[in-house]
Amino acid sequence: MSVCFGDNDIYLDQPRAAQLEIGYVNQSINQWRSTMNLDDLRQVFRTALDLDDNFEVDQLGYRQIEQWDSVAHMVLIAEVEDQFDVMLDTDDVIDLSSFGQCVIILAKYGVTL
Repeated sequence: MSVCFGDNDIYLDQPRAAQLEIGYVNQSINQWRSTMNLDDLRQVFRTALDLDDNFEVDQLGYRQIEQWDSVAHMVLIAEVEDQFDVMLDTDDVIDLSSFGQCVIILAKYGVTL
């Protein structure tokens, strides 16, 4: 396999080329994640829970508002997973009981806000 960097061709065997490609993808994902911030997470909460754009979510907890019921919780989980490119395990789905807890959970998956 040939990989071209500028004017130079570098010849790699298939496994090494795959490692480089995976490394590049992982680096790209990490760079993308690092551009996400607390405002993005706030918007995820507002969208998933069908809240106004100026609704304060930083102190919000599960069932503190009518909109955050069990169905909306699963919508929130799906939205968090999609927006931050993570797959939460079952314990984290259950433990995600507030905005602040979501920040802590995302940190476990390498998402720094």
